[in-house]
Amino acid sequence: MKKKKTSQVSKEKVKTVKEISDLIKNKKTILIADISSIPGSQFQQIGKKLRGKAIVKVPKKNLFFRAIDESKNENVSKLKDFFTKPVAILFSDLDSYELAGELLRNKSPAKAKAGQIAPKDLEIPAGPTDLVPGPAISELGALGIK
Repeated sequence: MKKKKTSQVSKEKVKTVKEISDLIKNKKTILIADISSIPGSQFQQIGKKLRGKAIVKVPKKNLFFRAIDESKNENVSKLKDFFTKPVAILFSDLDSYELAGELLRNKSPAKAKAGQIAPKDLEIPAGPTDLVPGPAISELGALGIK
């Protein structure tokens, strides 16, 4: 009879799951924030400003799901549906509106990245431009702008 292979789970992962599970059980507010378009330096600044008010975690999807299952909290299990993009999870004892307000106060503009989707439609009114006919018009046509 063959022995069944067992995989070794790293102590770091077990520690992370336990830590997140404890935060789920002990903190009043859990907030999920989409961080897919935030530059790393800006995210670090936000984390520093929230220090003392919230605990910020960016766990892997499976580790977060395991922590939710381990916490045995039915309300929190609904958060699995929102874990589609890269997200940060904020745990706090503040009211949810206070925590969201704190994030909005720390909001700052960032430059667009190549391939990033604009949250709003950009509309350019018709009229004269400084573009000369020829190459510039061809480039705009290649982008699908008429």
